[in-house]
Amino acid sequence: MHNKLFVADGAMAVIGGRNVAHEFFLRSMGEHFIDFDAFTVGFIVAPAQALFDRYWTADAVYPIHAVTRSALGAEVLRQKFEDWTGPHNTPPPAPLRQPTSSATARLPIADCRLPMTWTGAGWP
Repeated sequence: MHNKLFVADGAMAVIGGRNVAHEFFLRSMGEHFIDFDAFTVGFIVAPAQALFDRYWTADAVYPIHAVTRSALGAEVLRQKFEDWTGPHNTPPPAPLRQPTSSATARLPIADCRLPMTWTGAGWP
């Protein structure tokens, strides 16, 4: 599943290509990538959430236990996950490097003030 939708309290949603990795936040030592998202409010949020839920609960989607097995119990697996991904194993990222190209220099990502364009949306 590659659909990306973040819904907050059924009131607003971010729809689009958002990936969460160093490259997408100008923190990579190699190439950087830019994602385009739509921050949405209003009537479009409920149908977007319903479409995502319909896809997520489709017959073609399998629960994790149907495709993987472990001799460990759920609590042990949960604790292992917390140990592997907890704050002690995920230190804060290094400070942002200065952009190396004029394209990334124009992006105000470092101070988290991205411009918004407000527009209407239609629903077929």
